Amino acid sequence: MTALDARLDQPLDLPCGLRLPNRLAKAALSEALADGGNDPDERLVTLCAGSQPP
Repeated sequence: MTALDARLDQPLDLPCGLRLPNRLAKAALSEALADGGNDPDERLVTLCAGSQPP
């Protein structure tokens, strides 16, 4: 597969054998939901808990 063939919404098999269901990621700071130490706080945990696939 070349970079042109890759789609973000398709699974990606890593050399270690792990399969990623997609290549979309969300950083805690993108929603300003981190604490003073830049760690995710409960607001982000709550937000992400509702967005997990079944």
